[in-house]
Amino acid sequence: MVITNKPFNFAKILLLALGGLQFPFYLTIKKRLCIMHKVLYVCILISLPLNIYSQQIKGKVTNEQGQSLENVLITAKLVNNESLEYTTSNSDGDFSFSKLDKGTYEVVVKSIGYVAFIDTITVKGDTNAGEIVLKQRIIELDDITVMSEIPAIKNTNNGVVVNVDNSYFKSLPLITDVLSQIPEISIDNGVIAVLGKKNIGYYVNGKQSNFNPANIAVASIDKIEVITSPSAKYDANMEAVINIILKKNAEQGFNGEISTQYEQRSKPRYDLSGVFNYNRGIFHSTITLNHGYSISADSKTVAEQKFYTASNPYIRKYVQNNRYRSHSEVYGAEFSLNFSETNVLSFQATWQPNYVPFEYFEQRNDFFSNTGQPDSASVSEVNWKYHTRFANAGLKYDFKINRLKMDAQFDWLWQDDLTNTDNKFDFDNFATIDRMKIQTRQFRKSAAYVPSLNGNYDFGRSKLDFGVKYYFVESLLNLDFSEVNAFTPENDFAYDATENIFAVYGVFNSNIKRLTYEIGLRGEFSTLKGNFNIHDANQTLNEFLPSVSISYPINDKQNISLSYKKNVLRPPFSRISPLYYFTGPFDAYEGNPYLKPAVLSSFQLKYLFGNKSITLIYNNNKDMMGTFPFIRDNDITVQKYFNYNQTVIGAVLGLPVKHASWLNGQYTLRLYNQTVENTDVGSVFKATIMTSSVNIAENIKLPKAYTVNILFNYSLPQYIGANKIKTCPGINFSFAKNFNDNFSVSLYLRDIFKINNKSITSRDLDGINFYSTNYWDSRGVNISLTYKFQKGRQTDTKTFNSDEIGNRL
Repeated sequence: MVITNKPFNFAKILLLALGGLQFPFYLTIKKRLCIMHKVLYVCILISLPLNIYSQQIKGKVTNEQGQSLENVLITAKLVNNESLEYTTSNSDGDFSFSKLDKGTYEVVVKSIGYVAFIDTITVKGDTNAGEIVLKQRIIELDDITVMSEIPAIKNTNNGVVVNVDNSYFKSLPLITDVLSQIPEISIDNGVIAVLGKKNIGYYVNGKQSNFNPANIAVASIDKIEVITSPSAKYDANMEAVINIILKKNAEQGFNGEISTQYEQRSKPRYDLSGVFNYNRGIFHSTITLNHGYSISADSKTVAEQKFYTASNPYIRKYVQNNRYRSHSEVYGAEFSLNFSETNVLSFQATWQPNYVPFEYFEQRNDFFSNTGQPDSASVSEVNWKYHTRFANAGLKYDFKINRLKMDAQFDWLWQDDLTNTDNKFDFDNFATIDRMKIQTRQFRKSAAYVPSLNGNYDFGRSKLDFGVKYYFVESLLNLDFSEVNAFTPENDFAYDATENIFAVYGVFNSNIKRLTYEIGLRGEFSTLKGNFNIHDANQTLNEFLPSVSISYPINDKQNISLSYKKNVLRPPFSRISPLYYFTGPFDAYEGNPYLKPAVLSSFQLKYLFGNKSITLIYNNNKDMMGTFPFIRDNDITVQKYFNYNQTVIGAVLGLPVKHASWLNGQYTLRLYNQTVENTDVGSVFKATIMTSSVNIAENIKLPKAYTVNILFNYSLPQYIGANKIKTCPGINFSFAKNFNDNFSVSLYLRDIFKINNKSITSRDLDGINFYSTNYWDSRGVNISLTYKFQKGRQTDTKTFNSDEIGNRL
């Protein structure tokens, strides 16, 4: 292919120049020729700089579905010359080469899972190669036709992209099952961490959200993007970003997908979800629906607490049993008017109500004096009813003016929760109390109003991202008690607060030959005012937060990147309010109005060899917020929020292995060394422990469209706050069968060889030696059915790709 700009026409310039001259008739031919030579000489001198300036090649890389492809390697080699230039596509699929000499170049575009694109481009000026479409690689076997799909986990310089819908991840029943298989992510007791960082920013289709991601059905997800080191364009409290991209279809007409699953452990769980698309002309819409219901398996906790510094040292032993029922729902809608590729008006909304009508636990406490003899006992019965509701809505307008892309948007984020408890306590051998009943009602609400303006300017080989954002947050907390006695606070609580946050950022990225770099700076300025009646509890925070990222492609298979990010985490309102409430007759939680903001600094070094990766991390966290136990005067164990310091040094190895054309695996090894230190709880606490975990996923492709997966995971003991946690290994199996393009079935066997799960927690802090073991049964069988219905005609309208979040706060 030969693509050139219109050549510089010297003949026309010469004729125009001569035409402007008034030659007298009496000039001789010799004089005329002399003048013509002089004019021609001047024209050549003037035009020389126009012909020797540096040339540029730019273009865009997409797949056959029209989706932009990021981090695709593009090389340009001058024919009959050893000169070779490298670059990679950005999040929009765009790439460019600058300062090229004139000539013919061999351009090669490569990405894992796609057929390489090779062509020649003759450069005579700035050249636009247009849109380069990569096709999926197809391999023919004896009984199997295998399409080389996008890898299930694809590495990028600062994270990973997980292709859920086109991989074995689709057969996993829960999104937490999917996340636990990603090398960079670990899940401990329901807490999600990315490379040891727990302050995660969640997005849906590139829009910031405040909902619980665990309730989204896997069948509704297209892919998941994980950014392990977000740039300065993201909020100051986001150490990492998880963007969940729901399925949508750009084809004209009405189409969609319905999926249902049923899981039977010791108790049942079911889930029904659907994704529906309707597109007509420039109008595009996607509706997502999900409803789930579950009954928990009974769990049992056996614990022992030794109060060795109490006024009268004693031992408390207790046994606790839990069970619950819950409903979870997710409703999402996205509408857009795609006037053109760069002129789009869109609206997105998500509503997620979760309701637990019944959660029950019973606990027996036995107390022993320091002589080892039984002293007293109590029996607790607690019934909980609560709901948690999340809502997001956002209006956004994208437009472009020459090289300047802009988007103006307004987001609304809202959540509330209401908890009612009914506590019955019976006491034996207590001097003053025989029976007690406490009823509580806790209500929390928070709403955020967020206007923002973002833009990026393309300089060719460089790009500048910039933006401003404002948060106005209102929060309210109420805690009511039906009875006031020795075990409850003297008064009910009612606290509210307002927070104002203003942020501005700039991120510049460019390249020096093969080296790509990104430098960013974010300023956040905030105030928090609450009716705490404690002046010092009101907080003002002004911070400048830098981010730096450098990437260097060693060759077409190897890449190395280094990043640094500084974050600030403000104390959540619920932890600042002086909340003091009981979860049992001898256990309580208490807030801390004097919590300080946490300052988090993280370094990340990542090496890629093909799709294999090793990541080294160093996280230095000052004034992290967590609970530590101490004893009240009435021997009540109180978990109170305090600041502590934490340092994490770790390594994560992600190793995809292709054993054969029908067998491939994903091996993950995580190693972390954590140091936790605290001096604010009356005594010095310091702990250092090395933790590790192993995850193995083997994917087997059989004839007739069968797929089998074996998932194995194992974790060594680790620290969470002051708790040392140890769990058991697990082995899961999944089977999938595609009957045709429309109908598929999957079967998932969870912990089928695990008779009992066991989690052990231990700590020794502030006069309390604590040791507990939690037993539960997680064995289960899950069956899922998916049906795709009627696809419409292919659209002629260029759709706006809102899946990427590279240009968003």
